[in-house]
Amino acid sequence: PSNNQGANFVKTPLDANRKGILTQAALMASTGSTGGNKTIHRGVFVLSKIICQQLDAAPGQISPLPPITGTKTIKDTMREHRVNPNCSSCHKHIDPIGLSLENFSSIGKFMTVYSNNTAVDPSGVMSDGTVIRSPADTAEWIAKDSKAEVCFTKNLNSFALGRTLTVADEACNAAAIVKNVSGSNGKANLKDIIESFILSNFFSDFNKDFIIENDCSIYGVRYIATYGHVVQGNIFRRILGFKSE
Repeated sequence: PSNNQGANFVKTPLDANRKGILTQAALMASTGSTGGNKTIHRGVFVLSKIICQQLDAAPGQISPLPPITGTKTIKDTMREHRVNPNCSSCHKHIDPIGLSLENFSSIGKFMTVYSNNTAVDPSGVMSDGTVIRSPADTAEWIAKDSKAEVCFTKNLNSFALGRTLTVADEACNAAAIVKNVSGSNGKANLKDIIESFILSNFFSDFNKDFIIENDCSIYGVRYIATYGHVVQGNIFRRILGFKSE
């Protein structure tokens, strides 16, 4: 509800500093932490959960970043990642994303200066050469990546089903949903992805694992989920207003 509107919900313009789900306070808070770790956590979150980009394993011995002192910012200290060959292979992907979201504090509040009164600078260059000047630019960059649509759908499927997806799940459901709901511009709408998923057999029979042929045709059922999987699936169904099993 908007202020002074009582219990009535009213359409409220989105803050110009936020764009889409990525920059909402709840998500920024859930990926936030004290110190410079939130920058790394957010970069890894976007890569692993939104784009599904595989990162190399971290080296065995990792030295902590130097403390932020005086007028330095996390952007200054994280330059070490890009000059250290043990770090750069991953952090050239991680750091530009995390730094582009630095306008959001650990609790998701938008800010333009740090506690030391140094200005926040979210600008940078992504690993593919795309120039970013704001968090909204990062949201746009992700939205243009077709991998993000399939990745989101895969993670939605996995959460709702309460289990790790099989190869068949990914090939025959997640990718198919995105393809089926893509508009004339080739882009899938978030609302349509969710609706298509909850109307699919994979969700309506969420506690079963389908036998799937190479052409993605379903011809049987072979597996009943464990109790834990059923509970998680039921929670998701209740959120969406479906009857639990």
